[in-house]
Amino acid sequence: MTDTTNKTPTEILAPDVTTPEVVPAQAPKQGKPTSLWTDAWKELRRKPSFIISAVIIIIMVVMAIFPQLFTSVDPRDCSLIDALQTPNAEHRFGTDLQGCDYYARTVYGARTSVSIGLVVTFFATLIAVTLASLSGYRGGWFDSVMSRITDIWFAIPLILAGIVFLNALGSKGFWTVCAVLIVFGWPTMLRLMRS
Repeated sequence: MTDTTNKTPTEILAPDVTTPEVVPAQAPKQGKPTSLWTDAWKELRRKPSFIISAVIIIIMVVMAIFPQLFTSVDPRDCSLIDALQTPNAEHRFGTDLQGCDYYARTVYGARTSVSIGLVVTFFATLIAVTLASLSGYRGGWFDSVMSRITDIWFAIPLILAGIVFLNALGSKGFWTVCAVLIVFGWPTMLRLMRS
């Protein structure tokens, strides 16, 4: 029988258990903190689809800047004698009805395609960021109106709208194509930015 004369009531009711010694866990060694860009780069490097896409984009940009590296044929040099040739050693993609080399036209056309892509992306993003920021900040009626306008724009297919408007306008110059694609291309980015 144990002596309970000098013990408090909680000591009497609680069993006599010794608590184990707690050893603090060692924190892992902290290196230099990584940034969001570093983490994203580490993640993207492991994805084959990213590597393949990056290589294709780099080739297209180099082709747009230095088309002479990819072909020595002038895209405007057309000979009716060479009309409608199938792909061969001299004309890799063949020739069209006027005898123009498809491969040379494709290589030299990369500059226009890349330029249109950059201009449209810049201005569509500018419009989307501005309107989405205002919509998210102001809220209320402005947000509701922007949401309805975006829904209406989403109902119009981009490529079909571009073809119809370019045929209606008549001229199909660089800035006309850019303007049509900007007008119909901002809603997707706006919805992402608004979210």
